[in-house]
Amino acid sequence: MHSNKKKCPKVAFILNIPTSYVLPLLVRLCNDQRWNLHVYFCGVSHADRFWNLNIDHPQMHVLSGIATRPRGSQWFTNHFNLGIAREILKHNFDVVVVGGYAVFTFQIAMALAKIKKVPYVINTETHTHTSSKGWILHKLKQRIRYKICHGAAAFLVTGSRVSNYLGFLGIPEARHFVFPNTCDVKWFAKQSEKARREADAIRKKFSIDTQYIILCVGRLVKVKNLNTLIDAFSLLPTGLLEKTSLVFVGEGSDRHELEEKKEVLKLRNVKFLGHQEGTNLASLYGIANIFVLLSTFEPWGVVVNEAAACGLPLILSRDVGAADDLLEDGRNGFLVDPLEQTQVSKHIAYILSDEMLAKKMGERSHRIVEDWTYKRCYDGFEQMLRYLGKL
Repeated sequence: MHSNKKKCPKVAFILNIPTSYVLPLLVRLCNDQRWNLHVYFCGVSHADRFWNLNIDHPQMHVLSGIATRPRGSQWFTNHFNLGIAREILKHNFDVVVVGGYAVFTFQIAMALAKIKKVPYVINTETHTHTSSKGWILHKLKQRIRYKICHGAAAFLVTGSRVSNYLGFLGIPEARHFVFPNTCDVKWFAKQSEKARREADAIRKKFSIDTQYIILCVGRLVKVKNLNTLIDAFSLLPTGLLEKTSLVFVGEGSDRHELEEKKEVLKLRNVKFLGHQEGTNLASLYGIANIFVLLSTFEPWGVVVNEAAACGLPLILSRDVGAADDLLEDGRNGFLVDPLEQTQVSKHIAYILSDEMLAKKMGERSHRIVEDWTYKRCYDGFEQMLRYLGKL
């Protein structure tokens, strides 16, 4: 008598670098006995990332190689890890998952999977075409992107904006499985509640002495559009401006320029707290009144998940990928044109001037993000393997 039980599938998951929000999820996935998951990172970190993570799981590996960033790019880093070829040729993987399609290492992995007749899956947060210099190069990239995507057996997508983009490319929705960029929602919620009870001590620790706090978390680089946020802050009514701090959490190449702007505009309550993580970061979300992200390019933005988990009203640029799923315009915040500083300023003043409204918006943010948990990633990963007939 033959058993219909399928063997435990062996899966390779190849990603750029480890991040503080995805590492706990990967550990759980690696520990699941229903599949044999091996995670490969192209590098430990990027030049503009300031976290220091310990990768000590036996099924997680950092590949040797080189990383380059195209001139003028603030977000894309290419990786060249020829060692991935050895790993894929050595192991009999049943599925190969790559964290995108633009990185050279991912392209090697997909090509070898194709040769070995192993299905490859793309984990992507891309939701728009990126323009290239020159019509010929742009058309060539479009053609390659189309071919790569239509060769994929399935997709792990971060949200609805990505799924819509794949639909535009002609990829059937049946091949899309939600695998969100997210954080430990319950942990951030718990830490922020604790922070509110200890608000006076936390304000003292970070030298914040105003009634209201506007929080922005992210790298201090051009694509985050922080100059516009400072301009919007400066336009607040004088009485409100004096009672409010604009707090930036993060580091980056634009810090000196932003600090100079603060001095030129004589904005005493603009503060730069540098890189923060763990309980320090959660505490700052906990004592803030509004979270603002005005990026002109942001495929997702896990900081939005963190802010929503901590119960904050959100003001998000229309270019933030998370906005489609985590923002209900007018209910838990506002969607804005990232370059309209007057509009941004009015929305900030509107929320800060109505305590009950701010509370309701924050509560709505938390309810929305409650469904964007690690479990949802876990379920999406399992559903993908079942779709491919591997479970």
